[in-house]
Amino acid sequence: VIQKLFGVFSIFAVSAALLLAAFTPMHAAPNNSLVANGSFTEQQGTAAINWQTDSWGTLSPTFSLNSSGADDTASARVAISAYTDGDAKWTFTPVAVTADRTYTYTDASKSDVTTHLWAKFSLADGTVQYKWLKDIAPSTTWKTVTASITAPAGVSTLTVMHTINAVGSLDLDAVTLTEDKQCAKDLSDGVYNGSFELNCIKQDAPDFWTANSY
Repeated sequence: VIQKLFGVFSIFAVSAALLLAAFTPMHAAPNNSLVANGSFTEQQGTAAINWQTDSWGTLSPTFSLNSSGADDTASARVAISAYTDGDAKWTFTPVAVTADRTYTYTDASKSDVTTHLWAKFSLADGTVQYKWLKDIAPSTTWKTVTASITAPAGVSTLTVMHTINAVGSLDLDAVTLTEDKQCAKDLSDGVYNGSFELNCIKQDAPDFWTANSY
C-alpha cells in the first residue's frame, strides 16, 4: 500500500512540475522593474495601459495589440506601410530615475527590418535629451534586447523607445527597466575604475565602462 501511495504521489509531483513549467513565462519580468505592464497584458479596449503610441515624419504607421507574445498572451505591434522619413514606436509612461545611476533595459522583439533603441530623458529644467543605445537586426523569432543606460545630471524621468523607421513591422513584448546595483566610484587612477579591477555592478564587466563600436 505504501509503495502504491508513493507511486501516486510521485506521478502527481511530476505532473505538477510539468504544469508549472508549461505556464512559466520564457521572459518573466523581474519584480523590481520600473515599467508597469511591460507584457502588454493589461488592456483597455484597443489600448495598452501605461503605453502610448507615437510617430513623427512622413510615414503611414499602424499600431495594434497581438493575442500572442514572447512570454504570454499579448504583445504590441507597429507596422509602417509607406515611408519617407521619421519613425514610429510604442513608449511606456516615463518613470522617475536618479542622475548618475545606471539602469538596464530589456525587451523581446521581432521585426523584418532593422530597428533602433533610444533613451529619452526629461530634465528638471524642462528640456529633453535623447541618447542612441543600439540598432537591432531583423529577426523572425523573438529575440531579447538589452541595453545599459546612465541617467544624466538634472534628469527627472526616462522612457526608452524601440523605434522602426522603414516599411515593415516590429513586435514588442517583455519590456523591463531595472536599476543596477549602485557601487562606489574609484577615482584613485584619475578616472572611474581606471584599473578595470572593480566589477561590483556586473560580475562579467568592469564597473563604469561600456564596450562600443562604430
